[in-house]
Amino acid sequence: MDFVFLISAKSNRYYTSKGHFKTVSPDNPRDGWFYGTLKSGKKLDININIAEDSKQVMAYINILVGSVENPVGVAGAGLNLTSLSKQLRTTKLSKNSIAYLISKDGGIYAHPEEKYTSEIKNIKNIKDNDFQRIITPAILNDNEGTRSYTDSSGIEKIVVFQTIKSSNWKIIFEIPKNELGKESRKKKHFYFRFGHNKTKHYYWFVCCGPLFFFAKLFLCIKKLNQYAVHPVLQALPVV
Repeated sequence: MDFVFLISAKSNRYYTSKGHFKTVSPDNPRDGWFYGTLKSGKKLDININIAEDSKQVMAYINILVGSVENPVGVAGAGLNLTSLSKQLRTTKLSKNSIAYLISKDGGIYAHPEEKYTSEIKNIKNIKDNDFQRIITPAILNDNEGTRSYTDSSGIEKIVVFQTIKSSNWKIIFEIPKNELGKESRKKKHFYFRFGHNKTKHYYWFVCCGPLFFFAKLFLCIKKLNQYAVHPVLQALPVV
């Protein structure tokens, strides 16, 4: 976890690991997410925002403390997506492969090339005819799968995608077909197997850096769920 916090619904005090950070207010537009989370009726929520102090793009995992009907506060953790984008630049399945993270509606959360998060922003805006015809519909409509397409420069690529169930985000891998398998024979790491929808062949891919992020995401959610029902946190109205 890159950042942890706890906010009381009674005192509106916002605590981090460093102590009291600030007091939230319904009149501050930046704090609207907190009051929205209290009223959402959802035990778990994840939103993307810019951190007030570091100005980094963060994924905030929010857990209601207490009952959904009458929460006493919100506990949460933040994961740095800006750092993840930098990490993805060195996460390679092969020399020219890429890995990136998107929302369920195609929003690009983390990508090794900055323009994809700052300018393109959604896979629907990627200007490649074959990508839009073949890849985008598959990624948006299916939970997981393998597809192939030829990009605008004439390179045939394999695209593998998988939904992260805890968040409904998707991790995408693109690898030139002529590089498929070359790196996996050289390295011993974690492997994921994905089925090709149109054939019964399977491709094995090396998943290095991103796995640590998703393991971190899963552990954050698990820990926050434990904290949310902890007896000490039930006393939040008095802080």
